[in-house]
Amino acid sequence: MLLAAAGVSCLGLGSLADADDGLQPDTAFQLDCSQNARSDFDDQVTRYFTQQGFRVVDLAKLHADAGGDAGRHELAGIDRRNRIVRIVSFPRRPNHLSFTLLSMPPTRHDPGFDGAVQSFFSRDLICEVTQILTNDNTADSVANFEAEVAGLTALLQTAEGVDASASKH
Repeated sequence: MLLAAAGVSCLGLGSLADADDGLQPDTAFQLDCSQNARSDFDDQVTRYFTQQGFRVVDLAKLHADAGGDAGRHELAGIDRRNRIVRIVSFPRRPNHLSFTLLSMPPTRHDPGFDGAVQSFFSRDLICEVTQILTNDNTADSVANFEAEVAGLTALLQTAEGVDASASKH
């Protein structure tokens, strides 16, 4: 199974949602995209973050291709600065999502990036942005952050290899 081969849980990076590893998202917010009737939502989000310099993987698609539940949104991406973004829908409420950004500790917030992402979701995808939270990670979290980067990088390499071999057929 692709996700297991990359050492990642079937639902994604796992520890980003776990407070036990000492990491908290730099920025997190909820999205109500009920007004968005676009069938290409994940493609639009992927395109936006790719244009921002992120390599993006559609974890929900990988999970569905492996026989898991379909109908969810779950995207993860990483850029050259090793900033990690995740967009995940809530079970049974696919039009309600969360966005998280995690960067190398110690946290250095980037209000310009945060604002641009919020604007993209609200303006381009007609989503209501709510419950905006910011957190700070200390230098003590570097090892856990590096593990997140390694896991996502391995997953992206595996997914990109599968995409490349599928396009050859």
